[in-house]
Amino acid sequence: MGRSDGPIPLRKDVSQVNLEAFLQELAPLFSIEREELTDDFALDPNTNWDSLTIISMMALMDDHFEVEISGEQLRRCSSIGDVLKLLEQSKEL
Repeated sequence: MGRSDGPIPLRKDVSQVNLEAFLQELAPLFSIEREELTDDFALDPNTNWDSLTIISMMALMDDHFEVEISGEQLRRCSSIGDVLKLLEQSKEL
């Protein structure tokens, strides 16, 4: 599993508080600690990236950021960084 040094940076239009709360709730879906959830954390079957995790992530994104992102959009993501870019783009609409 990929790791990078340092925290995930703040994204445009995403408050640091909401981002941190989102990541805190997201980490257990992958059976990892929050500190392990970095931009380059790989999304693949070895990291519990499955349909249940995708549906749960969709609900968390709606709860924390009031955005609706499809399962298909999330399936195309290969890392947490990709998910956060998708979130950023959705907030810009």
